[in-house]
Amino acid sequence: MSDDYFDILFDKAFVYIHDDETVQSCTFRGLQWLEEAINLEKNGLLVKSYIYYLKAIKLAYEIPCRFEISVRSAAYPEFKHFQKQMMVFIQKILALKSRLAVKHFLPCTSIQSAMKLAKDKSSKVLFLNIYSEESSKEYSFSDSTICIPVRLFSSESVAEVHDYLKRTPFLPNIVICYSIENYLEDIDVSYHIYSLLISLKWKPQLLISMSNGQIDENKNIPEYLPIGLTNLGNTCYMNCVLQCIFACRELIAPIYQKSPSLGAINTGNPLGSGGKMTFAFHSLVKEVFQRKGKRIISPKRFLDIVQSLNRDFSVDGQCDAQEFLNFVLDKIHEDLNSNASRIPIPPLSDVQLSAREKLPLSYFSHVEWNLHVRHNLSIVEKIFSGQLCSRIQCTVCQRTSTTFAPFTSLAIPIPDVPGFVSLHECLRRFMAFEVLEGHNAWCCPVCQKQRPAKKIMNISHLSDYLIIQIQRFRNTMLGWKKIDTPLQLNFRIPSNMLIPPCFQSGINYDQCSYDLFAFVSHYGQLENGHYTSNVFSENQWYRIDDSIVQRVDGFAALQYDFSSSYILFYKKKEGISELEK
Repeated sequence: MSDDYFDILFDKAFVYIHDDETVQSCTFRGLQWLEEAINLEKNGLLVKSYIYYLKAIKLAYEIPCRFEISVRSAAYPEFKHFQKQMMVFIQKILALKSRLAVKHFLPCTSIQSAMKLAKDKSSKVLFLNIYSEESSKEYSFSDSTICIPVRLFSSESVAEVHDYLKRTPFLPNIVICYSIENYLEDIDVSYHIYSLLISLKWKPQLLISMSNGQIDENKNIPEYLPIGLTNLGNTCYMNCVLQCIFACRELIAPIYQKSPSLGAINTGNPLGSGGKMTFAFHSLVKEVFQRKGKRIISPKRFLDIVQSLNRDFSVDGQCDAQEFLNFVLDKIHEDLNSNASRIPIPPLSDVQLSAREKLPLSYFSHVEWNLHVRHNLSIVEKIFSGQLCSRIQCTVCQRTSTTFAPFTSLAIPIPDVPGFVSLHECLRRFMAFEVLEGHNAWCCPVCQKQRPAKKIMNISHLSDYLIIQIQRFRNTMLGWKKIDTPLQLNFRIPSNMLIPPCFQSGINYDQCSYDLFAFVSHYGQLENGHYTSNVFSENQWYRIDDSIVQRVDGFAALQYDFSSSYILFYKKKEGISELEK
């Protein structure tokens, strides 16, 4: 068997094999490519979608040449299903090719570039919104936006279109065309627009990847200014978590605007709240951001909904902030999870599990992540979810057993020692080898008996936000004990401190760093303690203690609160400096 054998197999299809190298069964990567192509097309990413369709077609014809799949093989029905699907999608690919031809007429510009131009009055940019539904007219970048009904481009009335275009108060240097309803993907409509604008000696451009969700999420929502929240009776655990969530812009923006990119509420998902949590959170977010940091808000209506869904969060006693955070994010995720009802994937056989262990970890991680996303797709999952890899290895025969699990917040230990401890030390302990022996020895499937083993936990995938829980509460024989070890302030975490080298070669890994923007602190003991939060907004740190909001001046004051930190919120920063490598 050559060194690159598994690399070749994974590149063509994800194939499980016997030791004699005959195909046992396979999950065709082409099915994943088809799903990816469909999702990309829905989001307006036509070129990428087209590429994935082509890759899937190529794979449908390449697999029979590459592998001998017997009619009696477990893989055969799946492969024939894949080939039948491809016959249907060939027509879709041809249609997509025509839509891509639009870009031969209209030069493209990005949303980011368009928004910069919209703010620059001297650039004399005119925006054309091509619509049919009245609701689509509300999406505009500036006062210099003209909405033209698409019906005019299917008629011969050029004069009517000219009348609309003459409404602009200035002679534009650039005309940027967009359509919430994707009419610019119609080659005939685009060509009509191009011809008309050229006849007026105007320079047309096409706003790429345009959809109502993308416009929504790029609208300028107010910057979060921390606002006091009323303590409703031991609800500091809720208030401090809400303050940190309000600072998560990529979550708040679509919820604040009820963006269609959130998707429909999945009322059929028994794990969700039927939309109660999401709608209650939307109402609270709306009120908070409209106040712009002024006055104090009572989150009672939101708390009422939370308590109706989970009576553990009672005003009669202190609750755990991390449990509250997990509950809120989980309910919003399940409310918006568009993939929750998909048919479960059947479990793998022992032979398949054994063959899978031979794959490179970075490939293994990518496949497992795709399987997770097949059943979990929401704005919460997209920006918060990461992946953990746990691997156990027998010290006698070296057999391994690897499992992957998603996480929303990363729980890491803190040592019970005098003096300050760094976050790096806590992460090092989290990812350190653990020896399983004695009563904890591993039952090795190869040795068929209890064997000493090594266990290691690693982070294999991260998203845009990283939430870290410091495990300050430990269950002992005498009950719960709090670890008061002070934590050193850490503003930035490079990704290579989080992701080990074995996963850095994966396609999901981008070298970056994570910057601190909020944290929750805990003072006192579990039963009678108190929570506060610190949030970074508009280049200023704020300390929020329920209804009291104060500016934090100086490193020492921030270090004091961080030393007792319990939950840390970091946000991905693209790129990494040489000093952090």
